[in-house]
Amino acid sequence: MARSKKLTTQDIQKEISQYEKLKKVVFDDGMYTEIYEKFSPEKIDELIDDFADFIVKFEDRNGKINSSNFQKFLYLHIVKHFSTLCPEIPSSDEEKFSLINNLAKSRYVRELQDKYDPKEISYVYDTLSQRIQIAVDLIEASKKVRDEIKKTILNDKRIKNREVLSEVFLGKKLLQKEKSKNGERIQKSE
Repeated sequence: MARSKKLTTQDIQKEISQYEKLKKVVFDDGMYTEIYEKFSPEKIDELIDDFADFIVKFEDRNGKINSSNFQKFLYLHIVKHFSTLCPEIPSSDEEKFSLINNLAKSRYVRELQDKYDPKEISYVYDTLSQRIQIAVDLIEASKKVRDEIKKTILNDKRIKNREVLSEVFLGKKLLQKEKSKNGERIQKSE
């Protein structure tokens, strides 16, 4: 284990300055671009937000994305955010789709894949994985809370306006009045 040292603001400044360093990548034909040597956590978060937005819009247009395209589009977003190929990120959805399609077709972009530090790429995957796990955990917790609310609304006879509450909290009628010959009867529905 390395000897411990108290972290200072100068250490943080030194770390942050590493995120601005670019490495020149020259291709066989003399063309070149620059890529970031280290990926800042802030830019990784921006990449993931942009990627998530892209995936949602892609699936709206084209249906469910397969794992091959998922990985390809993630890599293309890494190039988009961690190289000088895209100095300005387009604002319109059409321009963003066009940019990603053009990057996907480029031989240069494919060659760049081996130029990034694998450790930096793994930071992107790890951060994305953590964000997905947090979302899954939140969905599960939300389902548990929803089930508890549903159970309480259905079973607690002291609650007035149970039907209204069920519509507000659960988005559907859980209690439905049904007329029968002998008056009204309350029936639970799914």
